[in-house]
Amino acid sequence: MSETLILNSDGQPLSMLPLSTISWKDAMRLTFLDKVIVQEYYDDWVVHSATREFPVPSVVMIKSYVKRRSNVCLTRSNLYLRDGYRCQYCGNRFSHQQLTYDHVIPSAKGGDHEWSNLVAACKPCNGRKGDKLHEPINQPFEPTYWDMLNRRLEAPVIIRHYSWKRWIPAGKGGFQLVPVYT
Repeated sequence: MSETLILNSDGQPLSMLPLSTISWKDAMRLTFLDKVIVQEYYDDWVVHSATREFPVPSVVMIKSYVKRRSNVCLTRSNLYLRDGYRCQYCGNRFSHQQLTYDHVIPSAKGGDHEWSNLVAACKPCNGRKGDKLHEPINQPFEPTYWDMLNRRLEAPVIIRHYSWKRWIPAGKGGFQLVPVYT
């Protein structure tokens, strides 16, 4: 199923972490309900009713401004992004699949599951550490939305259609076009 980029009323994506998208069906529904303004259409995709055809929106903008949250959700992906996909014990860079997270103060010793106690760790280092106390290379911290956005823009931003480029800040990583079709 293909996606539609959804923008805030200021023309910025609702979120870059992850990139804010909705299904093309939801985009069509919101268009007919007059909740969004279509900014771009897929140039090679229309859907048909019994009597009409409609172009599918590739980018829509909501009509009322949604305030951005200043806090970042604690997810595995965001934790790895905060730590730059580096093991905080050996310092090597790994892929998402090769990493795990570790409690600096182990859960068994009262450590909480929160930003200030979690770090990215490769599986071998995490196994060696076990439930012992071991100081990570960088102290864990709770990042702001803007910290995470800056880190996100260091890597390529994956987009589904070339029309999205106009609406998304490229950053150092540029864009990686990964088209998805129904």
